[in-house]
Amino acid sequence: MANLARLFSPDYVPTNEDILRAREITIGIHDGIQYEVKSRLARHMRYTFFDVGGRRPERRKWRYRTDGIDVVLFQAALGAYDEPVAEAEDGIFQMTEALRLWETVCTSALWADAILFLNFTKVDIFEQKILSGSEPLKTYFPTYDGDVGDVNAALTFLKSQFMALTKSQRVVHTHFLDATDTKQVRDMINDIKMIVDEGNARRTGFMHTLGWRFITSIRADKYSKGVENSTR
Repeated sequence: MANLARLFSPDYVPTNEDILRAREITIGIHDGIQYEVKSRLARHMRYTFFDVGGRRPERRKWRYRTDGIDVVLFQAALGAYDEPVAEAEDGIFQMTEALRLWETVCTSALWADAILFLNFTKVDIFEQKILSGSEPLKTYFPTYDGDVGDVNAALTFLKSQFMALTKSQRVVHTHFLDATDTKQVRDMINDIKMIVDEGNARRTGFMHTLGWRFITSIRADKYSKGVENSTR
């Protein structure tokens, strides 16, 4: 509300903060977005990104363009744990929907050999809600037995819910981040590059130019603090 006058001003120019907070729902599959990336293992690495929508009507489109994917970047919005899925008539909440979607990703033959990244976003909003006690996590996850205002316990619990759906011994790289914190996002990108580099070395056995195919932004829409390598 404090920014309404500025946002509706005739000479309004978006700030970096405005751009970081802007959001657009992904409809369909946006593909062919390619980047040439310098690699410590190869002279050049080509990344091709496929941005797909996670809303229910969008999921049936995945199988048409996402075979042969090397890397899956899954986004789970922690701050939306208490918000319903817009198009759902069953009253399901976004975090429960995200868990179902994650299970689909983990069990899909399309991505059985893909490197998995599970990115928990909107940590800042999540912390505010948990600390305030206005929306106790136990209301939405009755098996949660941590204290009402314990952010770390709540984060650990939700991560464990996702990991329980991961196939045994499959490695999942996790990040917790506020996407408006550019340092956290930069660190996450560097982590992804490093892990993909390592995957390149294992896949080829020597320095070579390779192309990697990413599927990104799988999330259940209503519309870090480092990286951890986890197995079930």
